[in-house]
Amino acid sequence: GGDPEDKTRVLLNYSVPLFVTPATDGDQQLTWTLLKADSSTLLLKVTNNGIVHAKIQIHSVMRDKKPISSVISDSALAAELRDNPLTYLLPGASRELKLAAIPGVSQGDRLQLSLDLDATREDLPLTVQ
Repeated sequence: GGDPEDKTRVLLNYSVPLFVTPATDGDQQLTWTLLKADSSTLLLKVTNNGIVHAKIQIHSVMRDKKPISSVISDSALAAELRDNPLTYLLPGASRELKLAAIPGVSQGDRLQLSLDLDATREDLPLTVQ
């Protein structure tokens, strides 16, 4: 009972990903690009040109030469992925991820992106453009 103005209304909104397997055989076809946006920022762009979604979890971006060293600090990577989780990439979609890079990363540098792609660990060589 009581006055309707005394009641609190709560609206909950849940988002649950639902993926449907295509009727035709196919796979994801991912294209990766790593650009130097400015002196301290790398822009990682991934596009899915396939017909199946991709589940992506990034672990590290390292130099692809000796001595192997991290280009993105673990704390910067964790902060960026918390704000922009690059988790699911639908067919035909693209995502961009800004990464705070250590000083000294230049265009033409060869780096290695370590990630899980659909729960399989992969190391992808990328050249900074």
